[in-house]
This record gives sequence, C-alpha cells and structure tokens, in this order.
Amino acid sequence: MTYDQFINVLRQHQTVHIKAIAFPESCAPQMGEMLMGNSRTVLVVDDDAIVRHVYSRMLRQEGYETIEASNGAEAVNLCQQQAFAAVLMDVNMPVMDGLKATKEIRRQAAASLHMPIIGVTGYASTERAKCLAQGMDEVLDKPVSPETLFTTLQQAIQTT
Repeated sequence: MTYDQFINVLRQHQTVHIKAIAFPESCAPQMGEMLMGNSRTVLVVDDDAIVRHVYSRMLRQEGYETIEASNGAEAVNLCQQQAFAAVLMDVNMPVMDGLKATKEIRRQAAASLHMPIIGVTGYASTERAKCLAQGMDEVLDKPVSPETLFTTLQQAIQTT
C-alpha cells in the first residue's frame, strides 16, 4: 500500500488491517495531523453568523485556526471528518441543537479520542447540568469575554 493509498483510506474512514507499514520519519507530522486533526483548529458552532465571526476572529487573534458550522448537524458531520483541538458549541440552535450534537459526537468518537466540547448559552445557570450530562466539558454564559474563552479553552485542551 502506498502512502497516498493509505491517506485515501483514512479520509474515507474505511477499515483496513495493516500488518506493518513503513514511512519516512519526515512523514510523521503529516500523519499525526491527518489522524488527529490540527491541534490548533477549533470548530465554532453557532446559528448566528455574526457570533460565529466574532468567536472565530477572537480565536484567530490568539493563533488558533477555525472552522465554522451553523448548526449541530453540520458539527457532527465535520467531527466525523476530522478531529479538532476543541469545539465551541452553541446550545440552542435549529436543525440540531448543541446538546444532541454533543451526544452524537461523543457516541461516534473513538474511545481514545476525547475532543473538548465547550457549550455556550445565554442560560448557563439553568442549563449547565444538562449540558455536562450530555458530554460537554464546560459551559460558558453569553456573552463570553475573550479572557474567559481562552482560559477555558486552554484548560480543556490541556486536560485531554
């Protein structure tokens, strides 16, 4: 199996049994990124385009890359395609809310891969327990200050 064939299999999420495969050491960083995703990429999920833009801009200013999704169904689909350093997930959205999306992401994730999911809601005091029960790692109250966002994000990433 060539390197390109191996990468195509990974991208298609096909199950392949490989006895041994040798790649040059120079391929190790690319292989890790393909398997685990970019460790500086955060998935920003919110149905409000302006909110997504604000969060993404704050994160990029701190050196993170961002990918955006407008609902939980899009987030689940993106998490099937790659791993993220973390997911910033609005709780209340149309199509699929953040609670259902979190539960589905956790259900589909490999046991060895824990991607931090940080919930964001205007009702953190009343929704916190429900969010944590569905698999969110932390819940922040809107509006989120940059300091709170970065502190929470760093703690979540470091504990995984």
